[in-house]
Amino acid sequence: MGLKYVNYDEYKKEVFERDPEIKDMYEEMSLKYQIIHALIEYRKKHNMTQAQLAKRIGISQRMLSRFERGKINSRIDLIEKILQAIGYTVVLKEKDSISA
Repeated sequence: MGLKYVNYDEYKKEVFERDPEIKDMYEEMSLKYQIIHALIEYRKKHNMTQAQLAKRIGISQRMLSRFERGKINSRIDLIEKILQAIGYTVVLKEKDSISA
């Protein structure tokens, strides 16, 4: 029996069409992982350790490590501090105004 290859984007589209709740959960998590990605890329670009960036943000290195690994769901005030420290901002848009 051979392996069946599946196109990830097509599979994701099928799952989202079957269950809109999964799509909503995915989109909520997507923001978290976009922030994590931006944070890690910022540290790499600026040759910073977690300890150095954590000090700049005003949190412990342990908390930053847990955040980068996706182990904690942070309060909005912590996310705001992180984004400010790495030079990002969040712009809110209504879902209907975002093109698919």
